[in-house]
Amino acid sequence: MDCREFDRQLKEILEKYWLTGKEVRVEKNLENHAGLCSRCRQKLAASMALVNGGSLKKEPPWGLSERIYARLEEKITAKPGFKMPVPAWVSIAAVFIVILAGAALFFWNTVRDTDLVTVRFILEAPAASKVAVVGDFNQWDTEKNLLSDPDNDGVWELDLTLPGNREYQYQFYLNGEKWIPDPNAFISIDDGFGGVNSILDI
Repeated sequence: MDCREFDRQLKEILEKYWLTGKEVRVEKNLENHAGLCSRCRQKLAASMALVNGGSLKKEPPWGLSERIYARLEEKITAKPGFKMPVPAWVSIAAVFIVILAGAALFFWNTVRDTDLVTVRFILEAPAASKVAVVGDFNQWDTEKNLLSDPDNDGVWELDLTLPGNREYQYQFYLNGEKWIPDPNAFISIDDGFGGVNSILDI
């Protein structure tokens, strides 16, 4: 059998498969030719993988990994005249990568935390005598961030500098007894205690 005859018979087998959907069985003469011809062997393997649901796998040459390790041992040296074993080099490289990743993460977090944003909180509350903004940015401390009304016009204000790239929840606390959400906030969420927290996203 030559390659042309091989192609003709393989085509017939494939056409039969497409028409019937039954599993393809390869004739012995096709297998014999494929065993002698690398081109036809590859074509047969690809065809069988296609119709029978197999997967094509190309195995690495025998002993390839040993040759790679031997080559690395020749190239990697800790100092002139000393050859570092590959497993030790791999371990050191892995530790070095972990250290670099940790340093990068720490640096990123540090830089991110130093991006400060000044936010102005404003609440119109003419009847209030004391107003505080209380949230997760000040551990819900009711005395830490007090608003002021220097003009006595009932508009309470506070400029507060906070780390950016974050989302905060907060409320206003009036006269030491009443909690209210920020009427100027675009987003709010249930606080889980029957109240509403305002959302600050900066």
